[in-house]
Amino acid sequence: MDKTLIDITGQRFGRLVVLKKAKRLPNRPVRWICQCDCGKIKPIYSQPIRSGRQKSCGCLNREYEDLVNQTFGNWIVLKRLPNDEGHHMRWKCKCIKCNNISSMTGGNLKECHDRSSYSCSKCRVDNKFTDLTGLVFGWWTVIGRVQNSCCGGARWNCKCKCGKRSILATHQLRHKGIHGCRSCTFSEWTPKYFKDLTGMRFDKWFVVERAPNNKRITMWKCQCDCGTIRNVSANSLTSKKSKGCRGCAISNSFVDLTGKRYNRLVVVKRIGTNSLNKNAIWLCQCDCGNTIEVESRHLNYGAVSSCKCYKKNMTSLAAGTKEHIAYLKMIGSMYWEDRSRNSL
Repeated sequence: MDKTLIDITGQRFGRLVVLKKAKRLPNRPVRWICQCDCGKIKPIYSQPIRSGRQKSCGCLNREYEDLVNQTFGNWIVLKRLPNDEGHHMRWKCKCIKCNNISSMTGGNLKECHDRSSYSCSKCRVDNKFTDLTGLVFGWWTVIGRVQNSCCGGARWNCKCKCGKRSILATHQLRHKGIHGCRSCTFSEWTPKYFKDLTGMRFDKWFVVERAPNNKRITMWKCQCDCGTIRNVSANSLTSKKSKGCRGCAISNSFVDLTGKRYNRLVVVKRIGTNSLNKNAIWLCQCDCGNTIEVESRHLNYGAVSSCKCYKKNMTSLAAGTKEHIAYLKMIGSMYWEDRSRNSL
């Protein structure tokens, strides 16, 4: 036997008596042959036995104390229910005071031996009940109590100063954030850091009046210089994220490309706009004399550099000849000069 092994042969642990050491499995802890008081013999690992987690062969879990007709506080046990997911025994109980039926574990019942006032949640709420009838909370006046919520919390019939009535829970009345009904809160209650932007100008936006909130975001009715009216958030106005309507923003971003050169193309005039992506379409003349319609993005990115005559010239010129190399250098220098001029 290993010198570091602690021999527990003949010792008792709960209902188990250790008989001898069992054959050790590969890469497994030490096991012991144990006999239970019920007569069953089985191998059990050393650690659960010595730590006290396992006290029997499993028969102890199948035995339970019958609690039917016993009283625990204000509970009386009626019958046993199936175990829950955690394998805890559950019992169907009845409250003596209000006849409320509930299911409880044996541990919860045994904890209330010395608690004579232990009962259901409904009775506990009634014991701690405070009458709020006639009290005023903000703009709410409590008229009377109504039926409790499904969780057993007290609810109250309340009247706002504008005449509207609503049913609120106790915690809603005592919470300082709920001063009145929604319409009164929106129209009269002013937040601490609220700033009136009526009549102020933010770039092309002129604030006309306050608009209804959008998911608790302060909105303002604004008019653009072009006449467009739109609701804009206060954050977008003060941080200058929104400087005008979408139409004005597109017109401000427009750049006139007339007369500019892009490789072999020279922009002649603007002829329209792409209906899908709203890009300007320009009429361009190639060095070979042909004309072509090109979008502004293709010109700026260098995607189109000629009317396809460039490819024809490339096929006609032998790759690697002096004329070919000189032509590529000329085109490259012209391209980068135009890009640097446009960036300025």
